[in-house]
Amino acid sequence: MQAGPSQRQLRVGELIKRVLGELLMRGDLHEEPCLTRGAVMISEVRPSPDLRHAQVFVASHGDDATKEAVEALSRLRHQLKGKVARSV
Repeated sequence: MQAGPSQRQLRVGELIKRVLGELLMRGDLHEEPCLTRGAVMISEVRPSPDLRHAQVFVASHGDDATKEAVEALSRLRHQLKGKVARSV
Protein backbone atom coordinates (compact mmCIF):
# COMPACT_ATOMS: atom_id res chain seq x y z
CA MET A 1 0.00 0.00 0.00
CA GLN A 2 1.42 3.36 -1.07
CA ALA A 3 1.23 6.28 1.34
CA GLY A 4 -0.34 9.52 0.20
CA PRO A 5 1.44 12.85 -0.09
CA SER A 6 3.03 14.30 3.02
CA GLN A 7 1.75 17.45 4.71
CA ARG A 8 4.76 19.30 3.34
CA GLN A 9 3.97 18.19 -0.22
CA LEU A 10 0.37 19.34 0.20
CA ARG A 11 1.42 22.76 1.55
CA VAL A 12 4.00 23.30 -1.19
CA GLY A 13 1.48 22.21 -3.84
CA GLU A 14 -1.10 24.72 -2.59
CA LEU A 15 1.52 27.47 -2.48
CA ILE A 16 2.63 26.78 -6.06
CA LYS A 17 -1.01 26.64 -7.16
CA ARG A 18 -1.67 30.04 -5.58
CA VAL A 19 1.44 31.62 -7.16
CA LEU A 20 0.63 30.26 -10.63
CA GLY A 21 -2.97 31.40 -10.27
CA GLU A 22 -1.82 34.91 -9.38
CA LEU A 23 0.53 34.98 -12.38
CA LEU A 24 -2.33 34.00 -14.67
CA MET A 25 -4.79 36.45 -13.10
CA ARG A 26 -2.41 39.42 -13.28
CA GLY A 27 -1.59 38.64 -16.91
CA ASP A 28 2.17 38.45 -16.32
CA LEU A 29 2.53 36.03 -19.22
CA HIS A 30 2.16 38.47 -22.12
CA GLU A 31 3.98 36.17 -24.55
CA GLU A 32 0.99 33.84 -24.70
CA PRO A 33 -2.38 35.49 -25.36
CA CYS A 34 -4.28 32.27 -24.65
CA LEU A 35 -3.13 32.48 -21.02
CA THR A 36 -4.11 36.12 -20.51
CA ARG A 37 -7.76 35.69 -21.46
CA GLY A 38 -8.62 34.37 -18.00
CA ALA A 39 -9.92 31.06 -19.30
CA VAL A 40 -7.22 28.89 -17.68
CA MET A 41 -7.51 27.50 -14.16
CA ILE A 42 -4.87 25.63 -12.17
CA SER A 43 -6.85 22.75 -10.71
CA GLU A 44 -4.14 20.84 -8.85
CA VAL A 45 -0.39 20.77 -8.23
CA ARG A 46 1.35 17.54 -7.14
CA PRO A 47 4.94 18.03 -5.99
CA SER A 48 7.35 15.10 -6.04
CA PRO A 49 8.44 13.68 -2.65
CA ASP A 50 11.75 15.59 -2.84
CA LEU A 51 9.87 18.79 -3.90
CA ARG A 52 12.16 19.30 -6.91
CA HIS A 53 9.45 18.75 -9.53
CA ALA A 54 5.71 19.18 -9.70
CA GLN A 55 2.89 18.11 -11.95
CA VAL A 56 0.48 20.95 -12.66
CA PHE A 57 -3.06 20.14 -13.77
CA VAL A 58 -4.93 22.82 -15.71
CA ALA A 59 -8.50 23.21 -16.86
CA SER A 60 -10.05 25.54 -19.39
CA HIS A 61 -13.27 26.17 -21.24
CA GLY A 62 -13.26 23.57 -23.99
CA ASP A 63 -10.85 20.89 -25.15
CA ASP A 64 -9.10 23.06 -27.75
CA ALA A 65 -8.51 25.87 -25.24
CA THR A 66 -7.11 23.40 -22.71
CA LYS A 67 -4.75 21.88 -25.27
CA GLU A 68 -3.60 25.36 -26.34
CA ALA A 69 -3.07 26.39 -22.70
CA VAL A 70 -1.04 23.25 -21.92
CA GLU A 71 1.18 23.87 -24.94
CA ALA A 72 1.69 27.52 -23.93
CA LEU A 73 2.52 26.58 -20.34
CA SER A 74 4.97 23.97 -21.61
CA ARG A 75 6.73 26.60 -23.73
CA LEU A 76 6.94 28.96 -20.73
CA ARG A 77 7.93 26.32 -18.16
CA HIS A 78 11.41 27.73 -17.54
CA GLN A 79 10.09 31.25 -17.05
CA LEU A 80 7.31 29.99 -14.79
CA LYS A 81 9.75 27.91 -12.77
CA GLY A 82 11.87 31.02 -12.11
CA LYS A 83 8.89 33.17 -11.14
CA VAL A 84 7.52 30.50 -8.81
CA ALA A 85 10.96 30.00 -7.22
CA ARG A 86 11.31 33.74 -6.56
CA SER A 87 7.81 33.94 -5.07
CA VAL A 88 8.12 30.85 -2.90
